[in-house]
Amino acid sequence: MENNGHPIVDCRREILPITGNFPTSEVQLPNEIAYSGFRWNGVRLTLLNCAALTTHCGGSMCDKQNLYRADGTMNRACSCMSNTQRTCATTIVMDLGLRTTTSDDIIEVTNFTSTWFVNNYIFTEKLATHVKASHFTVDDKEDEVFESITQVLEYINSRGGFRIIGWAKRGMIRDQGAAGQQDNQAPRGYGQQANQVNNMVENAEVRYHIVRLDPTDPARINLRELNELKFTMNA
Repeated sequence: MENNGHPIVDCRREILPITGNFPTSEVQLPNEIAYSGFRWNGVRLTLLNCAALTTHCGGSMCDKQNLYRADGTMNRACSCMSNTQRTCATTIVMDLGLRTTTSDDIIEVTNFTSTWFVNNYIFTEKLATHVKASHFTVDDKEDEVFESITQVLEYINSRGGFRIIGWAKRGMIRDQGAAGQQDNQAPRGYGQQANQVNNMVENAEVRYHIVRLDPTDPARINLRELNELKFTMNA
């Protein structure tokens, strides 16, 4: 919204989506990763772990992404800043293993969340607004959800795999060697600061963030067969 309260985008006519199975080319990450986007086709996914989580937001446009910080702690507020709960605030948090077509190495992505993916590929229907994470602890529902997700991933893996769109960033860490040398130097005077900026080096570990996850070849997905693998929540 602009400062005067008027929408930035004003659509006076209906929006007609373009549908079809359009092939998309891959975008590989460069060897020297600082911050870069990627698009991979034919990725095979494995579910490592999952759990239900009640978030801070039930906004109608909220996809519940990036709920966790890099250190694994949860953000206190949702970035979409919705004050009205219009949809279910509960989602499924997943740890995924990714195997691309160019490598047999497994890339682990932790704490992946996406309302769009949950609604289209995990549950047969959208979760009711009142559903909480505690509902999944009854009658082994979490185990049943894990099994359903595993079957869905295997089904799509066998039919072309997943197209994954995301971004990656190599974080910065403090050089412990440089820090040790600095600690052995003479004490700093009052008001002097350590030269921490010069002690920062690139982290060897690259963190991958998934923005979009869907089949590489949607035409090979039978919706009836897919729906039979999904989980139906009765709460």
